[in-house]
Amino acid sequence: MQILFVFVPRYETGGHYWFVVFPRVILAVLSSQILLIAYLFTQEYYRQGFVLIPLPIALFMFFRYCTRNYEPQ
Repeated sequence: MQILFVFVPRYETGGHYWFVVFPRVILAVLSSQILLIAYLFTQEYYRQGFVLIPLPIALFMFFRYCTRNYEPQ
């Protein structure tokens, strides 16, 4: 006997679309970080530009970690 009625609509993907969206979001954030660093160097704010250089590297390492551990095989 089923006590609780559970309705699962047809448009539920179960999170499969996340694997399409996540790389695009990471690419957008990475490109904005690189553009910000380039802008800081063109405006002669060298210290701020050098401080932000590890940020895209850390983001890329986070992307690799997520894809390695959470994407289906």
